[in-house]
Order: sequence, then structure tokens, then C-alpha cells
Amino acid sequence: FRGTQRDKVLGIAPTGWSIAYAGAAVFEFRGGLIAKIWVLGDLHGLLSQLQQKGRLPTTARDSP
Repeated sequence: FRGTQRDKVLGIAPTGWSIAYAGAAVFEFRGGLIAKIWVLGDLHGLLSQLQQKGRLPTTARDSP
């Protein structure tokens, strides 16, 4: 997933930075409906991007 942090995430105030988050969702269906969902994601990678001190926004549009 990719996006721009425009709201608080994991307790970190909006940075305006473009970030990427690696993950996958697995669904189990019963009777044509979603019965269970598992979401796997790289929270450490996401958190490390959000905590980088002195990192500049990737574009002027993304500036906080």
C-alpha cells in the first residue's frame, strides 16, 4: 500500500510524507460471504518510516 500520512498513525502526528506499507489480506469465505479476515503487515517498516527525524517530504505537495 502507498499513501500520504495526513492523520495520526500509531500515535505519530501527521507528517505529510509519502509512505509505503507492505502487507497482505487473507479472506475465508463461507456461503459466499467473508467469514474471517487475517491481515499481515510490516508494522516495523511503517513505524520506522514515520519516525525518521529530519526526513524531508517527498514532494512539495506533501509538505506538512
